[in-house]
Amino acid sequence: MTNAILARAQYQSHVVVPSLSDSIPMSEILRQTEALPPDTPKVRMLIAIAHIFDKKGEVSNVDTSLIYLRQAYTISTAIHDTSGANEVLKRICQDYLWLNQLKPATALLTLAYGDTRIRLHLLIAEHFVNHQPIDIPYLEKALPWLAESLRLADSMQSTIWRYEYLMVKAKYLFEHGEMENGRNAILAIINNCVAQGDKRSEGNYWSEMNLYMPVTSQTSAYHIFACRQSIRAYMAAGDRHAALYSLRDLAVMHRFVCQYDSAEAEFQQFLRETGKTGTAPSANTNYELSNLYLDKGDLAKALDYALRSSNALGRENNSFRRQVCGQLALIYQQNGVFGEELNFGQIAVEEAIRFRASEAHYFTTFVVDALVRQGYPEKALAYMEKFRTAHPPISAEQQEAIAYDYGLIYDALNAYQKADYWFRQLPDLDTAAQRDISKSIFRHHQLNPFRIHLYTGRFYVHWGKYQLARTYLRQAQADPPLNRQSSADGEFEFLLYKTDSALGDLRTAIGHYIRHDAIRDSIFNAEKMRQFQSLEVQYQAKQKEQSILLLRSESQLQRDQLRQASLVRQLEFGGIIVLLLLAGSAYYAYRSKGRNVRKLLEQQTEINDKNLTLERLLGEKNELLTEKNLLLQEVHHRVKNNLHTVMSLLEFQTAYLSDPAARSALLDSQNRIQTISLLHQKLYRSTNVTTLEMAPYIAELCSFLSGSLGTRERRITITQHIEPIELDISAGMPIGMLLNEAITNSIKHAFPRNTDHNALRTGHITVTMRKMAGGRLFCKLQTTGSGCPKFRKVRSIPLG
Repeated sequence: MTNAILARAQYQSHVVVPSLSDSIPMSEILRQTEALPPDTPKVRMLIAIAHIFDKKGEVSNVDTSLIYLRQAYTISTAIHDTSGANEVLKRICQDYLWLNQLKPATALLTLAYGDTRIRLHLLIAEHFVNHQPIDIPYLEKALPWLAESLRLADSMQSTIWRYEYLMVKAKYLFEHGEMENGRNAILAIINNCVAQGDKRSEGNYWSEMNLYMPVTSQTSAYHIFACRQSIRAYMAAGDRHAALYSLRDLAVMHRFVCQYDSAEAEFQQFLRETGKTGTAPSANTNYELSNLYLDKGDLAKALDYALRSSNALGRENNSFRRQVCGQLALIYQQNGVFGEELNFGQIAVEEAIRFRASEAHYFTTFVVDALVRQGYPEKALAYMEKFRTAHPPISAEQQEAIAYDYGLIYDALNAYQKADYWFRQLPDLDTAAQRDISKSIFRHHQLNPFRIHLYTGRFYVHWGKYQLARTYLRQAQADPPLNRQSSADGEFEFLLYKTDSALGDLRTAIGHYIRHDAIRDSIFNAEKMRQFQSLEVQYQAKQKEQSILLLRSESQLQRDQLRQASLVRQLEFGGIIVLLLLAGSAYYAYRSKGRNVRKLLEQQTEINDKNLTLERLLGEKNELLTEKNLLLQEVHHRVKNNLHTVMSLLEFQTAYLSDPAARSALLDSQNRIQTISLLHQKLYRSTNVTTLEMAPYIAELCSFLSGSLGTRERRITITQHIEPIELDISAGMPIGMLLNEAITNSIKHAFPRNTDHNALRTGHITVTMRKMAGGRLFCKLQTTGSGCPKFRKVRSIPLG
């Protein structure tokens, strides 16, 4: 497992890649890109499309990214776009490394020269450095690549590439546990920047120091120092914008060390200053503000900023979504809204799995907690059994999250022995996890020592093991206060109160209860005031209405009393008789109603039993449908991969053939296989694995054939007019094969060379597809080539 894709965007290039709007469908982006001539703008668009697929995670999306990057590389080399080709090589290398395909990644070095060659060496070195969890033998594999990058940088006398080498070397040293040597590597860069008077670069590398140096209670002061030095250097360079973001980093660090007032003041200054330039807070800024208010115990503000962070996420920020969803799950957990905790916890787990992030195991704690609190520990157990089988823990941090989940589940199932087995493992696992985290250059969610000791103490309090609970709670009291939330402090004081009360230490217990009460009031007081004021307004309005009605009633009563006085005596006797009759009637109605109620209750019980049976059957049906779709997706994925293997073999064989006819035959075979492969790739990426969207499928098919058959050199363009149509795979595949043959034959035979001028004729091919009445599909291929009528058509084809 690797977090390489999470590393900072190393080695910024001068290639400007267009930013694609989230509102434009991918099919439209592909259509517009295909219509571009094979020139520099098309290369940049292909890079942007590949970038979108990279940001979606999953192996299939990265495979698709590689397809577009290879197209971009072919065009850039053909038009001698050196900067574009170098940028594409870097991105192809990153994709191969994300897929853990080291051999093709290193093979790219034969195509790289100069700066690009150094860049690729450092990317490969970072692949070993960024691997999570830290594996020292695997980490050591970075050294030869680092050494070669330094040799190349020195041979070119390049200061900037020597700086980049030192940055990767610093990260290597941090993960090796050599904290001081890692800092010294970055300080060597900073000292050189100071000597050259380069304040902007000095500020940048102080910021890098804060970003990559592991955060522990021992290094927190140095982090704060680095942030302040970065602000000072940026301000001296006149770069106020960069200085503001270093101020935000300083606020984050002050939050880590529980200096909440300083953090809040710095965040507010950052928001004021960036607001003056019209810059809206980013998803990351809102996320950090949510963290601050969660730690302070202001759950309303924490939720507000977390939702703002979620709204600020775009198509290119999907890798950050898991952290935002994890934050929302935690906030809803603290608020006691367990349905939402479950919802966002599940999303966070799915997103972490999609990007192969090690945090997936941590996010399961929200799923399990929510299920247990809603009274479904059996469901939580089934969920964890399935998750642990699919994603076995490989680090102490992951094992710690799994142990907590199982302890929580068995505690809810009243299985003390099993729960005790898991909870007793937690402290030792946390010690090992904190040892790994203290060397990690990545910051992410974790179960910190305070929470581990708190949760373990809570378990033993629940089972009345007060002496054992006190041991763990005292350990929690001694833990460093980094990133501790006020709500956790409140629970901690309450557990100490219960423990000390049970053990007879009443004076200490009262002190803990008072502190618990004060913390709880500080968290919920504002909300209580809002609720109280709302209830008070409603109460006062209701009281006024009742007062008016009472005055009217009293006035009317006084008038009626005069008229009724004479009737009272006459009605007394009649009233007694009526009351007796009413009492008898009421008694009979009561007995009758009782019998009806019992019948209704019996019927309701029968209905509820049937509903539960239906719900269970429906759940089983949904699970079977989900498993079926997953199996179909896996089949399509495997078929696509096998077809790609066959294409690679054919491409390899083509390189050794000199006979044009044989090469042409193999190329035709490759095109046919690619037609089928595209179909399976579409179905694998789709949530509906039985139907195929024809518009994007035909767009990608035409794009592939254009690149494969060299339509640019032959001045042939292909245009598609495809209505939004979905077809069953049994209909979509033959149509794709038919179009492949028709377009291939048109490109090959409808546009011969002009014998008079020895040049290719300009040609145009149009593919049209629309629905017709009677459930039929009309598909038409038009060409302007010679050797056939002006409009060559394919007959209409029935749907399905």
